[in-house]
Amino acid sequence: MAPSISREKLVSLTENKTVRILPIIRSFERKDQLACQNIFKDGYQEFIKSITVIYLSFLVRYIVMAAMFAILAAVIWSAWIFVVVVVMACMVLAFIYIHLQLTGWFYINHTLNSGDLKDIEESYMSIQQSHLWVAELNGRVVGMVGLIHEENFEQGVYELKRMYVVPSCRGMGIAKNLINELISHTKTNRIKLVFLKTTSTLVPAIQLYMKNGFTFSSADLNGKLTDVPVISKRNLPQDIHLKLEISSLAAP
Repeated sequence: MAPSISREKLVSLTENKTVRILPIIRSFERKDQLACQNIFKDGYQEFIKSITVIYLSFLVRYIVMAAMFAILAAVIWSAWIFVVVVVMACMVLAFIYIHLQLTGWFYINHTLNSGDLKDIEESYMSIQQSHLWVAELNGRVVGMVGLIHEENFEQGVYELKRMYVVPSCRGMGIAKNLINELISHTKTNRIKLVFLKTTSTLVPAIQLYMKNGFTFSSADLNGKLTDVPVISKRNLPQDIHLKLEISSLAAP
């Protein structure tokens, strides 16, 4: 298990001579449990909101087209046709919205109460070579990333999970530093392969992973073949599987 990084705070002077405290990347500690759970919860709720907007925007296009035909039909036959179409459209939008919110709620509830974040120390810090790092800024945990080996994985294969940075601290290089720490850990512990699963709408995250050596995988962790979807914030979200072969990275 990698040793904890020094807690000594690094500071740098900006042009106006004010002191800026830079985030520290360190190993997870038991006291970080609640903070990490809250970061995950807030981050996943943010994700659900974003894909809800995408789905509803996608459906509205077709509903508008249907409404135009309904107006024409109402003029020719009966106004009730337009009323029925409007009611059905509202029901479809409401169903999609409720379905996405409930799906997100169930996933968050499962992860926090019976998943890997129920007891982070047991899930990540008690398994050989598995690990979880946090980013700390001004004494507050503002980001995290985990590396975990499940029982059904082949030897030397790990999964990158729970990469989150709070919105107010994005753009500071925290995610990049977290990934760098994770990659350094894989080299030190001779890990062969790192997989991760993400979503096609998370364009900045995918770009960050690929800049750090990740490539698209034609199969998921279970060996099931997958297609490479279109990476876009506007298209409907699709699962994306990325992999990082540690042997392909340049030596530090």
